[in-house]
Amino acid sequence: MKNTKKYLYFTGIFLMISLILLTLSVTMNQLSRRSHAGLENTRSIQVSAEDVIYEVPDEAEIVFTVVTREESYTEATRENSSRMESVIQHLKEEGLKEEDLKTENFSVSPRYEEVEEGRRVTREVVGYEVENNLRVTVRELSLIDGIIGGAIDAGANKVYGLQFLVSNEEELKKEVRSSAIAKAKSEAEEVARDLGVGLGRVLSFSESQRFYPQRDISREMGMEVAEEAPEVPIEPGETEIVSSVTVTFEIR
Repeated sequence: MKNTKKYLYFTGIFLMISLILLTLSVTMNQLSRRSHAGLENTRSIQVSAEDVIYEVPDEAEIVFTVVTREESYTEATRENSSRMESVIQHLKEEGLKEEDLKTENFSVSPRYEEVEEGRRVTREVVGYEVENNLRVTVRELSLIDGIIGGAIDAGANKVYGLQFLVSNEEELKKEVRSSAIAKAKSEAEEVARDLGVGLGRVLSFSESQRFYPQRDISREMGMEVAEEAPEVPIEPGETEIVSSVTVTFEIR
């Protein structure tokens, strides 16, 4: 008799717990469905707009490289330093300041030559190559032609990475973004009027910006350069800054 009562007691507890868990499960499912249904039924208008600013560059960057090859490391380094000092002296005479000159890379590499001894071929060091890269910021574009030609005359044998820049680039990016957003909002308001609804809060926003600086001009003079490098006219053109935005507005 006692065993029967115990069995009925524990069976009742088990059924009660199962009923509670089932009730909780059903309630959570209903809440989840309501939540998803609310998201799906959110009424919105999504618009995209783009704006562009064209700006004439007011700065430029150029990389001048001095490469020297000699039999010994000391000779190659001494020759390289002498020629780079001449390049820097020329740049300063053109009005460039110390902060406009930045050493970007300095490297020393052994030069090898294959030597055949009987049936055996070995590689021996026959000299060294030293390369020194100097990145220059030019804030007066009218000086570019003379700077390039004079730097080559002074000892630079590679000129590359000439790129025209806009000094107030960040300000222009903010300006073109604001203009694109204003266009998107105006279009959304027009669509809302046509639909006979009101425009509410912003639900989402995304932006992609594109910056099109002027071409990267590269010139490599080789190890042997002329006594005097001719000036090459270079025009900065215009830089293009584009902002594309997508905005989703709630409607009510």
